[in-house]
Amino acid sequence: MSAPFDPMRASSEPDARQRPTIPDSISIAVELWVVVVVGQIVALFAQTGTFVDLVRDQVRDNPQQGLSADQVQFMTSSGFVIGLLAAMSVFLTVITALIVWFTRKGYNWARIVLGAMGVYIVVNLLFSLFGSTDPAWATVPLVISGVAALGATVLLMRGDSEKYCRRMAEERKPRPVPPAAPPYPYGQNPYGQNPYGTDPYGQNPYGQNPYGHSPSPAPHEPPPNPYGSASQPGTRSAGTPYGDSSSGDAARGGTPDLRKPETPDPDSEGPKKQ
Repeated sequence: MSAPFDPMRASSEPDARQRPTIPDSISIAVELWVVVVVGQIVALFAQTGTFVDLVRDQVRDNPQQGLSADQVQFMTSSGFVIGLLAAMSVFLTVITALIVWFTRKGYNWARIVLGAMGVYIVVNLLFSLFGSTDPAWATVPLVISGVAALGATVLLMRGDSEKYCRRMAEERKPRPVPPAAPPYPYGQNPYGQNPYGTDPYGQNPYGQNPYGHSPSPAPHEPPPNPYGSASQPGTRSAGTPYGDSSSGDAARGGTPDLRKPETPDPDSEGPKKQ
């Protein structure tokens, strides 16, 4: 049998405390980092031809000993370079997504690392603008991702973002768990003793009834006749409103009425005898 619900105990449990809400600065920074990742991937694959030429120049200038011509041709092929760029893109995307997730959960170290990554992307954008980018249209996704990284870094360094991370750090600290309350026995009031009595619905709170234990007759029993029953001696009959006194005295074991009957008036019985 489960214990009844106790609102006082439920309000003190650790699950009942309110968790901090994610500020707008963190939410917008996470959305901006999605733009950063997409822009970097597009710019990376846009420069596939440049990377292929770079690998071929490195192999031609520094020939590797012990490699056959087929192996060298495979390593300098466009398919191998594209596969290498795809694997690197997936790896960097997963790492960035994990750091963004930890930042959203309020980890301060992730917020700092993500801000440092944003600074690196902005610096890389500056070098790309003052250098040569082949093809030239690859500069567009680089600029978009660099601006998004700059905005995300500014938002992550705001005071409300730092305050949110500190509150989440306090929330993750282990807290002492209150001991579990013993189960309430069957029939006992879980909220303590009733101040008006142990059983307010079974006992009269104003004391004992002065007119008896049952002030009203039971519903299945007829109310008693205050004049008695017609079959009992000394009870009221139809002709005598107060019953037969002689039969009542005999029934009660008393003495009969020995009073002399009243003699008639001699003046009322005709002429007097001479």
